[in-house]
Amino acid sequence: MQDVADAPLTQTHLASKSSLDFAGTGAARKVTTLSGDSTSFDFSKWHSSIDLVFVDGGHDIATVKSDTENALRLVRRDKPSCIFWHDYGNPEYTGLTSYLEELSQRLVLVHIQDTMLCVWFNDPGDRFLSSLIGAWARN
Repeated sequence: MQDVADAPLTQTHLASKSSLDFAGTGAARKVTTLSGDSTSFDFSKWHSSIDLVFVDGGHDIATVKSDTENALRLVRRDKPSCIFWHDYGNPEYTGLTSYLEELSQRLVLVHIQDTMLCVWFNDPGDRFLSSLIGAWARN
């Protein structure tokens, strides 16, 4: 069940689908926008096929947990992929932050400084992250 406070924003986003930043660009062909109740939507068609999942839907724990479990099934495991969560550290959604902090006991999650974004990277064979960490260390 969607958090009552999220309903107006959801309706605004759904109504403005054609004005999304990527609409009408070359990148649009690479983006699939899915609309619906993510707690009951059948994502199986997209399992293990997504490079980047952005989780910014319902903020109640049941929805965040469901969206996270779905995202983990959606991301590719054969090449680098990632999941971003929005509203990490948002004082309005302390439950979401607590959930992600609990999840960080199983997965390496990174909070992007000065944002409300948290990210998990899938890096099979340690091909991407080790070089990225090395570049950070040199700076």
